[in-house]
Amino acid sequence: MRILDTAGTVLRDWRPDPDDRANPEIDRGRLRDLLLGSLDVRWGRGVTKVVPGTRDGVLVYFADGGQETFDLVVGADGAWSRIRPAVSSVTPHYTGVTAVETSLDDVDARHPDLARLIGDGSLAVYGVNRSLVAQRNSDGHVKVYAQFRAPLDWHTNLDLADAEAVRSGLLALYAGTPREPGPRRSPRPLRPGPAILTAERSDDVLQAVLASRWLEVSFGGRSRSRGAACTPSPR
Repeated sequence: MRILDTAGTVLRDWRPDPDDRANPEIDRGRLRDLLLGSLDVRWGRGVTKVVPGTRDGVLVYFADGGQETFDLVVGADGAWSRIRPAVSSVTPHYTGVTAVETSLDDVDARHPDLARLIGDGSLAVYGVNRSLVAQRNSDGHVKVYAQFRAPLDWHTNLDLADAEAVRSGLLALYAGTPREPGPRRSPRPLRPGPAILTAERSDDVLQAVLASRWLEVSFGGRSRSRGAACTPSPR
């Protein structure tokens, strides 16, 4: 895990010692496939409502008009869960932080400088009210998250289906990222290892990150193609 400031200075660089046992990790998609391997999954049946405590068990209403009862229903459907209202009146609300997600494939071959900067784990660049985090997955795949404070309607004049417009808007947002006020900390010396790329500004890193040709849009639980994944963060 590496932490940089907005000038590209490495502040922290955590790496396991040769005799350390690194925590095992697995990509979320591969873990999902392992868990689904022994299950009978009915794809394409969206749930609209759940009513507990009926005579026959938990009554589940589906988007296709059907309904069934079950002995046990487990809600694992995210912030806009259709299950939560059955057990709580709490609803998600916007906390003022938006996360924009994109990804890069074959990063070692297509973006070698960025791959060296990220290293074998994760990279985080923190500025005032904004950050940039990259996480290496398997097979040369990197997940990237641009996180910033903004009003809920920050995207009103932005077509989220237009990848180029979203990319330009984010680059403008991160251009000239201000540094954290107060005294600067001395960066921690790096241990011997792969070469480190020093970026002059955080938007230089973002420019490389958003060079991906494929982006997916997801906002408020609805998804479209060809944009950036923009998800308000619920508390």
